[in-house]
Amino acid sequence: MSRLPPRLAFYLGELVALAGWPGLVAVLVLLAAAGWQATRLQTLHAAQAAEAQRLQQAERALKRELARLAEPGAQRVVEAAPALLSRQALPGLLGQIEQLAARYAPQDGPRDFLQVAEADGALLRVSSQLSLQQPYPALRRFLAELAALPGVRIESLHLSRAQIEAAAPTALVRFSILLVP
Repeated sequence: MSRLPPRLAFYLGELVALAGWPGLVAVLVLLAAAGWQATRLQTLHAAQAAEAQRLQQAERALKRELARLAEPGAQRVVEAAPALLSRQALPGLLGQIEQLAARYAPQDGPRDFLQVAEADGALLRVSSQLSLQQPYPALRRFLAELAALPGVRIESLHLSRAQIEAAAPTALVRFSILLVP
């Protein structure tokens, strides 16, 4: 007596008759591959869950560290940089920048200065840009003099030439001044 139910035995017999033994072997190989893949996916899923848990723990640790660093907040930033100028020194510094710019890049109208509060209002960043066309040695001198001014930080420098034969490149200098309000 067969252990298989009669209907299943009938369909298996039909399958063997239609597909032959090679077809039956192919079906068994496909079933074995599907079982192996399911086992492999379970292993990968467990590894992914462990990695997600590790990342969550690392994220919590980083958030705790960030919160610890941010506790004193802006006051610690101000204390760390005692060389920052006060807002009262801004007009004099802007005058120095204007004199420096007038020597290297005369401009017809007033310059635009953008003021942005940072570190919860404990710092003030004043940003602007200058465009000048000078030979390379003059550009180097200008950048050195600008960077030597207290509180001035050169953010970016973009050099370009309209034509390769042009003797002096055009420079766009973006800079900022960090102040204590």
